[in-house]
Amino acid sequence: MKEKRIPKFKNEKEARDFWDKNSPADFEDEIKPANEIVFVKPQKETLTLRMDRKDINELKHVGEERRIPPSTLARVWIVEKLRESHAHRHK
Repeated sequence: MKEKRIPKFKNEKEARDFWDKNSPADFEDEIKPANEIVFVKPQKETLTLRMDRKDINELKHVGEERRIPPSTLARVWIVEKLRESHAHRHK
């Protein structure tokens, strides 16, 4: 039987997909201990939205109930809808 090797990944999605389906225990001979762990934050950009005052006030109200800023709440909702849309398009 051919020995499994960790492939070179083109991007983070390929790496996630690979490790979702494989166990690091199967590659112990290839994995070296990390000297230093570095966490890299994904780059973010700013998007400006024009909204009616009524909708902004509602966003603030819901954010207060959930104890999160309205901009965070809006971002969470937008990302949820984008993921739903992506899932429906790629069925």
